[in-house]
Amino acid sequence: MKLWQKFIYIALCVIVILPITACNDNQESAAGERVVPPERQFTFWIRQGDDHYPDYGDNPAVKYLETLPYGTDEKGNGKYIDLSFVVPVSGSEADNFNTLIATGDYMDVMDLTAYSGKALDLYNEGIALDITEYVEDYMPNYRAFLDAHPDLKATATNVIDGEKRFIQIYSYEDDTPEPWGGYEYRRDWIVKYGKNPVDGSSFSGAYVTINEDGSPNVDSWQDNVVFPSGGSDPVYISDWEWMFGIFDIALEDLGITDGYGMSLYYPGFFGAGDLVCAFGGGNPSWFKTADNQIVDGSTSEGFRVYLQAMSTWYKNGWIDRAFPEHTADAFYSIDSNNIFQGKVGLWYGYSSQLGGRMANPDDPYLNGYVSFSAAQPINDIYGSENEKFKTPFAMYQGSLEGPSYIVTKSAEEKDLEALFTYIDFLYTEEGGALKTFGLSKDQYEVTRDRFMTELGFTEGAYSKVVEDGESRYKVHQNVFDSGWDGAIKLLRSPGLNLNSLRSASSYHKNYVTSLKRWTQYENTGWLYGSILGQLSEEDSKTYAKVFTQIYEFQTKNVPAFIKGTKDPFGDEDWNAFVNALNKYGPDRVTIILQSLVDKLYSD
Repeated sequence: MKLWQKFIYIALCVIVILPITACNDNQESAAGERVVPPERQFTFWIRQGDDHYPDYGDNPAVKYLETLPYGTDEKGNGKYIDLSFVVPVSGSEADNFNTLIATGDYMDVMDLTAYSGKALDLYNEGIALDITEYVEDYMPNYRAFLDAHPDLKATATNVIDGEKRFIQIYSYEDDTPEPWGGYEYRRDWIVKYGKNPVDGSSFSGAYVTINEDGSPNVDSWQDNVVFPSGGSDPVYISDWEWMFGIFDIALEDLGITDGYGMSLYYPGFFGAGDLVCAFGGGNPSWFKTADNQIVDGSTSEGFRVYLQAMSTWYKNGWIDRAFPEHTADAFYSIDSNNIFQGKVGLWYGYSSQLGGRMANPDDPYLNGYVSFSAAQPINDIYGSENEKFKTPFAMYQGSLEGPSYIVTKSAEEKDLEALFTYIDFLYTEEGGALKTFGLSKDQYEVTRDRFMTELGFTEGAYSKVVEDGESRYKVHQNVFDSGWDGAIKLLRSPGLNLNSLRSASSYHKNYVTSLKRWTQYENTGWLYGSILGQLSEEDSKTYAKVFTQIYEFQTKNVPAFIKGTKDPFGDEDWNAFVNALNKYGPDRVTIILQSLVDKLYSD
């Protein structure tokens, strides 16, 4: 072939090849696989992967998501993406994150849960992108969720140079997450030793459902218990005190000399607000009211009235005499030996302790054991009208706000339309179902995922059922029982968890009812990371320093009020406590937080 002919041949080849490269969304490799261009290959740094497979990219939901187009290009072709994940070695999450940030080797999207700093810091360093225009242009579902939740919308943006800008994307729950624990009490003791407060008659109760093996269903307990407030569940502080009187009878009858009516966290209070919130609604630290006012609860009248109630309970012998000694115990496992031995009437425990799960017919203290959950009580006895009959709104509870993610400058030159369209899909019901439940039967058929096939999940993870006139997601029993359900969901990703659409039919009605008691009141008073994460560096240091000083002061001094060494009813001891605590300057933090909240919640 002559030289000029070779040039023409090469030119013709280039002309033929170029159109194929330009629309390579539809191009396939020799193996028949779709070829995704580099600008649509996105890397994610996630704090935790899954032990069931070495690469989080093997997650069945990830594989399915890669089969979907996210928008179309200028020629109308589907825009497919490729997702890859970097997961640090367990125990090295924070170090790995900080190393990547320091070296500039960060991924396109990064989970901030292992980062001790703030998204604003990473934005100011030029690492996190201002993603406002992409959220506004390509994330209608995300914005619709925020519009439906004004409190979350107010904190989803950061105030930068006086403007509200998106610099991170939050995962959210569409409803309060299923709780793992809360206050619970010995219902069997109430039945056995209690009397109807109206007519003095005895109570009775029994399991009403029997399992195939002849054993009782541990969640099927039914009884005719009536509390002084008139219902079958405790509502008020007076209901709790009625229970404590019954627990005294039970402990004496069973010969339990080292038991008690209620366990109490070693500082004498729970900083998140549990039980403290019964006395006015707030907690013993800073909290936000419904009208967006910041209140310092550390020296509030509500906290004082709480201490008055606890000192009364301690004097009556209803509280563990040795509560300050359990300094190594978490709030959810206080003096667990006594609890698991059946020697405590009311405690903060796990869902795994509900119903008859801890019953042991061979143990006199656990024979006939039945535990019921209790909602946060409402004060109807102590203090003034300002501390009575107030709905609790600041207590430990799962938040609708989940982890947040930044998009880094590593992705700056990539197809951000495709990326943000993909992320927005995860805030639709279909995308949320992948995150919450896994793949449907039809979605499984698209990928025929080997992992799910080997596990026998060929019918998908769930089916749609109708409950209370609404379509819900019922996880298939083999998936539910396997313990592998988390491995087929998209847990490690931005998106929306569909708690409100979760079928309750996998659980016994009594168990579901117990969980709902723990979320009977909504926690609206906490200052979550989306608020505190927007403090300036100087204000953040002030907040952390003062918070630590006050908590340490409370921990050292509060037990004295409960044990009777100091008198919470007397002004002298209380005023001395307030004056000493105020030396740490809580008002400075109140002003800082109020100023920030005013900015965030302004129109």
